[in-house]
Amino acid sequence: MRRKIAAILAADIAGYSRLVAEDEEETLRRLAVYRGVFEDFVSRAGGRVFNTAGDGFLAEFPSAVDAVRCAIDAQESLRTRNLAYPPSRQMAFRMGLTIGDVVDRDGDLLGDGVNIAARLQTLAEPGRICISKSVYDAVANKLSVHFTDLGAQQVKNIPNPVHVFGVATGEVAQPKPAKKTPLGKSNIRPLTAAAAIAGALLVGAAAAMLTKSIVEPAKKTTAEEATKPAAVVASQSDDATNARSGSQIELTKAPAAETAAAASVTPATASPPTTDIAANNPKPATANQSDDVASMGRLRPRWWSECKGGDRAAAISACRRLIDNGGIEGTDLALAYEKLAYAQRQGGQLDDAIASFTTSISTAESASAYNERGTAYFLKGQVNDAMADYDRAIALDGTNGNAFNNRAWVNYKLGRIKEAKADADRAQSLSPAKADVYDTRGHIFEALGDRAAAIKSFEKALALDSTLQSSEAALKRLGAR
Repeated sequence: MRRKIAAILAADIAGYSRLVAEDEEETLRRLAVYRGVFEDFVSRAGGRVFNTAGDGFLAEFPSAVDAVRCAIDAQESLRTRNLAYPPSRQMAFRMGLTIGDVVDRDGDLLGDGVNIAARLQTLAEPGRICISKSVYDAVANKLSVHFTDLGAQQVKNIPNPVHVFGVATGEVAQPKPAKKTPLGKSNIRPLTAAAAIAGALLVGAAAAMLTKSIVEPAKKTTAEEATKPAAVVASQSDDATNARSGSQIELTKAPAAETAAAASVTPATASPPTTDIAANNPKPATANQSDDVASMGRLRPRWWSECKGGDRAAAISACRRLIDNGGIEGTDLALAYEKLAYAQRQGGQLDDAIASFTTSISTAESASAYNERGTAYFLKGQVNDAMADYDRAIALDGTNGNAFNNRAWVNYKLGRIKEAKADADRAQSLSPAKADVYDTRGHIFEALGDRAAAIKSFEKALALDSTLQSSEAALKRLGAR
């Protein structure tokens, strides 16, 4: 056994027993997903989950700042996931944090630090975080977060009162001091409101609002870069049989590229559903009903074609016909809503698109729909929601290179270069033939100050797609063109 000082995070689910009693299988399934999300946030923050029991989690961190930031980000991600469920079925976490002297016994931690964190967690409201004064003292001047002094609290089995602070959630914890990023790039400011996010992240995105855009990082504009277009994320599916498991996302150069890409997207059923609607109709079909069914059978392939086609107005109309009159259900219905949402997003109808993506997800959950909705959130400046959806897409499909690439790009824009690099590496391993993956890596290497690696990545991107203006402009910026 050995002793050490560590920041300890304790978390559990409020009302877990009731949730299990109401629907055991659904609760256990969602707990597994949420646990994966929690563990991912802990890992990315440099921490380690050392104990899980039932609905509880215990994690340690070498840094109090990273521990608080992890708790806030995890709560925001889980809060967003809960929006898809009615209030009675939402799974809200309570979290407690302290710094303490603990005993490490074969990887498990014991001692007052663990006990106090667990007691602080019981003081937190569902979806909230409580921290000890030791944590507050360590992070108060380092994070742009609002704290509420809750005073000294007497907690079970701890002899002395614990001074407790509440942590405001609903904002992303970022370091307060403004630092210059490598190569003169400006830092992303702390994200305290949607308006601030939009101002900091969507510079240049307005011109690309008709597309699924992920804009270039904010930087000082030079005469050479004044003409650089914003990177545009377009959704494609290269594999018709995998259209529901995760769409392919590429950084392209112009709205027209997305339109062309959309034309190649194939629904989950590449050919029209073979089940005759009349076969599922318990009532005998009249002559007129039979004619209607036959007519629908002829129209449905055309509706699918237009729903996934490049013309936005026609796609919206066709998708609505499929939804209202196509006799589809399950994954096909979810796919129709997803394609409707995609077309709505192309037209800048972001709220409508998010609503349609949400309906798609509630009909039949898919990594593709979460990934696409994440980009709609990003366009609105709702970065926390975007990240939550990318996390969810990855949790559902760990082989979705596009979601990893999107998350890498957003992490990069937020200045989280370490996390961005990890996601970009994973995206490259999953999608080694995608130009945009190398373009993302090039920007990350550039931010790290590794000019040679950046140039190599941008050149690889152009070898895969010679029209990728983002990489071309970067090579000129780096003096390699």
